[in-house]
Order: sequence, then structure tokens, then C-alpha cells
Amino acid sequence: MLEMNALMPFAPGPSLLQRNVISNRLGWKLSIPNVAHTIKETGFLNPELLWIDSLFQNYWVDLVKPERTYMRIADHPEYITKLSASLRKSLYTSLRRAELIITPTKRVAQYLKQATPAAIEVIPNGVNLAYFQKSAALPKIYEQDSRPKVVFVGSLAAWIDFDLLQRLVDSSPDLAFYLIGPVQTAKKLPQADNLYYLGSIEYDLISGYLQHANVALAPFDVLEQRQLVESVDALKLYEYIASGLPVVATDWEQSRSLEPWVITADQTAGAFRHAIDQAISQPERHTASAEQLRAFDWSSRLAQLELPGLHKAL
Repeated sequence: MLEMNALMPFAPGPSLLQRNVISNRLGWKLSIPNVAHTIKETGFLNPELLWIDSLFQNYWVDLVKPERTYMRIADHPEYITKLSASLRKSLYTSLRRAELIITPTKRVAQYLKQATPAAIEVIPNGVNLAYFQKSAALPKIYEQDSRPKVVFVGSLAAWIDFDLLQRLVDSSPDLAFYLIGPVQTAKKLPQADNLYYLGSIEYDLISGYLQHANVALAPFDVLEQRQLVESVDALKLYEYIASGLPVVATDWEQSRSLEPWVITADQTAGAFRHAIDQAISQPERHTASAEQLRAFDWSSRLAQLELPGLHKAL
């Protein structure tokens, strides 16, 4: 397996500068050490299989000239914001060059079938089960509040219902709420004495915040963001479940598919509070067994792809 680290001043990705088609096409040419030279020196040209895990990495097809190309599209292309028209065209060209595309939701699969003749496989997202099950230390901030702990981990973005969160924390002074993740919205964020914003934290610490909480939340705004949310297979749900946490979430296809470990609730504070009480009083009813959890591990997800030569190539 080739393992390589390189400095790419304009590395392709979703940030504003990275959305430019010129940086997407030329970023790898400015890499240090040069990616093309390294590929050639290591004899990695013309591999049997190239697996691309990002729409922003499509330049690899021309760079290494693989016999076959597989792509994994984790998110709906139409909801990758602020893409220039030229870069969007480039991304769709890469879709049409793939032999197989793997995506986690039926909704994204249906969309991709209109954009490419490639075979489409729906394989849900997974989780690093060993990481989330390894015993982690109690976070110090948890020691400062003895109330039952309700946690959210993820981007605080437009698809989160912040009004719902505000009403929920206001009506639940007997609970402590912890929001972990970057703020990526201009919307007004909820404020309350029983609400703690922890911002982005190191990945190695996340499991501790989950394992020592009582309930996890996924308050996605299905009322205003239905199309976007229905295209999502949220990693956080698998991470919550793998940590042994009952989950309370708004109602969309993925959350329903994970019942009873996920308790779905109407998008109201009363319904969420009722579901939280249910999770706290009967955690064993909403906790997955070791056998059930194994199906969520990435190794199990990969095993679902019964394609000739795939596992050998990987």
C-alpha cells in the first residue's frame, strides 16, 4: 500500500478557496514533494483499482490512469454549498468516469442515477467500533454538574433546529446540555444556564463525552430542511449508538431505520423531553447489543460489497 504525505497549498476541498476549479485542477501540481513525481517513482501508475472518497479528489483519475475507478459519495452533491459552475461541471465529469459509485442513502443514489451511467450501490455509513467502545475517562466539565447529561456532537449548522433546542433547554432545568462542535451558521444560538458550548474538541476526546452522557441528540430540522436531511446518513447516530447511548432524534428515514436505539420524536420540545425521559428511565431498551453493533463497523460495511477483486485490490 502506498502511503504518502504532501503539502498542497490549494488542496481540493469544500472551503471557499478550494471551491475554485483552477485550484482543484492545479493544487496537486504545486504539492511538496510533487505528487506526480512520487507516484511515478513508486510505480503506482496504472493501478488495478482507484477508490476516490471525495468529489474533490477527481484529479487522481488522470494522474494515475487506473484500470477501474470506484467513488464513494457521502453527501448529496446538490447540497455542497457555494460550488462554482465550472467546478460543479468538473465534479459531474468525474462521476461519469466511475465504474461504481457507493453512497449511503437511497435518496442520493436516486439522484446519482440521473447524473451517471455508473453502477450505484447503497452502503450505509459506519463507525470505528473499537474506538467508541474503548473505555474513556470522565471529562472534567462533567464533574461540575450532577444533572443527567444530554449531548450533541457535530456541526452546529443550518440543518439543526436551534429554536427547538432553546425551548427544550428552557423547559428542562433539571438536565444539563452539552453542544460539541464548530458553529457554522449565522442563526441565533440558544442560551441557558444549563447549556454548555464546548466548541470543537480533539477527536480522541469525543468518546469520553459520549460514554459518560445519558442521552444523545440529533435535532435535525426536518420541517424546514426536509430534502437535505432525508439525503443524510449521519455518522453521529452510529457513533452515539456505538458509545452505548440512547438517542433522541427528529423523524427522517435514517433515524427511523435505527429504532429502537434511536427514539424518534416530533419536532417539538414536549416530544423531545418525553423521549429523553424514556431514554433515561429505560436505557437498556435503547442500547444495541455487541452483535448488533458489529453490523455498524466499517469492516462489516465493506463486506457488503461482493464485487470481484474488490477485497483483493484493497
